[in-house]
Amino acid sequence: MANGHGGGRRGAAALTDKQRAFVAHYLVCWNAAEAARRAGYSEKTARSIGAENLTKPDIQAAIKEHLTDLHMSADEVLARITARGRASIADVLALPDAAEGASPAQRDLLADDAWRLDLVKAQRTGAIHQIKKLKAGKYGPEIELYDRLPALELIGKHRKLFGAKSNDEPPTPDDERPTPEELLALWNRPSSDSSSAT
Repeated sequence: MANGHGGGRRGAAALTDKQRAFVAHYLVCWNAAEAARRAGYSEKTARSIGAENLTKPDIQAAIKEHLTDLHMSADEVLARITARGRASIADVLALPDAAEGASPAQRDLLADDAWRLDLVKAQRTGAIHQIKKLKAGKYGPEIELYDRLPALELIGKHRKLFGAKSNDEPPTPDDERPTPEELLALWNRPSSDSSSAT
């Protein structure tokens, strides 16, 4: 109690209004003098007060607490990348009644005008953050989703699905897997045994 904080939790609760404002502005601009000016400290003392504030344990704790709240775990990063990799335009569109339960190939055959943008569905399915651009176009809303390929490449690298990164490393069983380019070449190559299978 000798520190005037009542022996309670350190951090934001122990700060003055000006100090809380300093922390909030510092987390935006990352400049102590500018944060002090924005928090209401005088122009003349902003530089020294800003530097001094960053040495105060309660202010350091408040900044650390805010940064911890913003921290994204490795699991969350992988979950978001996975969601991007699995994203589909169907996640943000309302399908016509005939398309419900249809396969993706069958949905592609439906008329373009049978689809409509459904942001409520996108929010409900968690796909709203997959939308890169949405604007009013000449013939209605135009929507663009983020590209899935970079997310799939990141997942592939994380899961070590692709070959070795350098010739200095000895090959391992994971390195023997085909590269994305090799997989694409295999996919596009005409099959010679398809006629013999009939």
